[in-house]
Amino acid sequence: MDAKASLRSVMAGALCCGLTVGPAWATPLPRYGMFVFSSLCRDRMTDDLNGDRLVLVRLPFHDFGYMEGGDGGFTSAPLENLSVERGTIAFSYRDEGEADKSKAVKNVRSTISAESVELISWDRKPFRLMRQWKLNGQIPACPEK
Repeated sequence: MDAKASLRSVMAGALCCGLTVGPAWATPLPRYGMFVFSSLCRDRMTDDLNGDRLVLVRLPFHDFGYMEGGDGGFTSAPLENLSVERGTIAFSYRDEGEADKSKAVKNVRSTISAESVELISWDRKPFRLMRQWKLNGQIPACPEK
């Protein structure tokens, strides 16, 4: 093997390693503080709230939070069995808006960083909530469809 082929092999290996390690570069969620991850927006026509919001408060001896969501109506539920460790968040909450009460408890296990949290929609599709850095109470208008 000549020097150019050897260099190409090393570069290809480094590129493959870089692509597989990429998500590990996310900034870890700090141990203490209040964190809001949200896609909430205000409908331009009806002023209804749409989207989801996860609020997480991390204290020295206890983490707590709640999950909110809306699509016309709006629900809020405290997080139960909350665990945040090494880039993973797990919790359950009761979805009061669910008509079938046997499906009312939602269990979540996903990734979290200082920038975002990934969740799964009711139809099993992944979506990401970005962290809201300005907590001034303003909810933006929903984008036009």
